[in-house]
Parts: sequence; structure tokens; C-alpha cells
Amino acid sequence: HARDRRPKPSPRAESPLVQTSSSDLSTTVDGHQIETLPLNGRNFVSLTRTVPGVLRGLHYQAPPFAQAKLVRVTRGASFHVAVDIRHGSPAFGRYASVILSADAGNQILIPEGFAHGLLTLEPTTEVQYKVSAPYAPEHERTIAWDDPDLTIAWPRLAAAPTLSEKDARAPRLADVPASFQYAG
Repeated sequence: HARDRRPKPSPRAESPLVQTSSSDLSTTVDGHQIETLPLNGRNFVSLTRTVPGVLRGLHYQAPPFAQAKLVRVTRGASFHVAVDIRHGSPAFGRYASVILSADAGNQILIPEGFAHGLLTLEPTTEVQYKVSAPYAPEHERTIAWDDPDLTIAWPRLAAAPTLSEKDARAPRLADVPASFQYAG
């Protein structure tokens, strides 16, 4: 299941610094230590900056490039969802959500078999991802963020969210081929 993880904070550095180990997800970001999380000995990092009202997702990568993601916000705040897309799972189609913020220092672990979406809530929000497999565009998949079967309670905005073309035309979960099976 997706888990909200909270690091042990240490004094903030003057400028952003990201240090990663090659064998696990032990990381220091702006002087904040993220707990060690081994992910098959792989370590890939991605940082994205965005403005309020940008909605991304719901995204996942299909096997053999399925990704587990450790997500945190290093500046600003954003709302995150993790949707269980493992066919046969008792929680199939259900979601967990959390607001991640730099001030709170919280994180969410999104396992393989879950789709991830986010909505930025503050100006110049920075989201850091640590993933267990490299980005593989040919295996990237998207599910409609507003799929009525998922009933995700997204935060209300003054205007409609800003979507990429890919996210705007994403299919509903019911129309997506099964990429993950629940192992029970």
C-alpha cells in the first residue's frame, strides 16, 4: 500500500543539494535526511518545478519498467494520490491521498501497481521523485485524473486545472489493459 513517510529533519542548507547513494534511496535534500529505502539496488532521481493548478496523472509505467516511487516536495506544496491498479486486488480502483509540503517534510511511497497523480497547490512547487526503474516512455501509461469510477476528491481550485495533452486525453481505468495482477 502507499505509505506517507516522514524524514528526520536536519538544518536546511543555503542552496538545494541532492546527494544519493547508488545502492539505496538514502538521500539528503536541502539538509533533510530521507530514510533509507532499498529498491532493487537501483536509484533514479527526478525533480520537477511547476506552478499552482498543474495536475499531472494519473501515471504509471507498465512492466518490465514498472516503478516504485518515493515522492517528496522540496518547495511549496502539492496534493498526491496513489490509485491501486492491481487487477484482483481487494482495493482495486481505490486511492490514498496526502498533501505533501516542504514545511511538513513528509513523503509518500507509491509501490509498483499503483498510479500516481498530483495537483500543485503553491507557486514554484518542486517535487522530487526517487524511482526504482528508469523512465521508459514506451511503457508509460496514463489514466484519466477525473475518472468518475475512482471518485478522487481533488482539492477545489479557483480555475480548472492545467493539464498536459496526454493527461487531457487519458482513458478511464476500466478501458486500460491490465498491467498488474494482485499477488495476494
